[in-house]
Amino acid sequence: MMLKKEREVVYLIEKYLDTIRGWQRTASEAVLSYFMDDLEGLKLVVLSKNQFQTTAEKDRQHIWQKLCEGAYLPAIRGSLFSITTNASRITNSATVCCETFLFQQPKISQKLTTEFSSITKGTFNLFQPVYDSILYYLRGMDVFKMTSRNTEVFWKLKTEVILSEDELKHQIYVSSLNPWRKTQLNMCAQSITDVSNRISEMEDEIQLIIAKLVF
Repeated sequence: MMLKKEREVVYLIEKYLDTIRGWQRTASEAVLSYFMDDLEGLKLVVLSKNQFQTTAEKDRQHIWQKLCEGAYLPAIRGSLFSITTNASRITNSATVCCETFLFQQPKISQKLTTEFSSITKGTFNLFQPVYDSILYYLRGMDVFKMTSRNTEVFWKLKTEVILSEDELKHQIYVSSLNPWRKTQLNMCAQSITDVSNRISEMEDEIQLIIAKLVF
């Protein structure tokens, strides 16, 4: 049975992850809106990032405080706080992605717009199976079986994203655009890839945590 301190930590981490997921959704929609010639979403994300990050960091420190007060065994505390650290990195990358498109404001052809949109949707969808695995871990719900299933879903989505990223960068490379515009578009594409990479790091961390549970 979970003790009061542990229940409090689980509640706080779930709340924190819900906040991160909401920010990711906002960032994704903002980037997608740019492809439809709408800058307002990107402006909103950039203008509100400091307030969001300050609030999120306070929540993260609250989790750390509860862990230091004795919730969970020492070996588990580091893993739990690592989850919040990885989530924070994902948020930072999503924010930088929005800033990159807002500040660069690249002109994108219709064909490349379709590719960019596909990668953006695919990248931000990667978080869901990782999020689900964390919830199963926190709640102790058939952890190994469900996490293995989510891992399969994650890597299927990740493979699709990687292939799409490679195709997009190839299309940019072979295009007739001048070198500066190619560099600019590649920079924007890389900002999306960085979000994907941060989510992959979180997935790796969850797999490591689960591996420690298997005897």
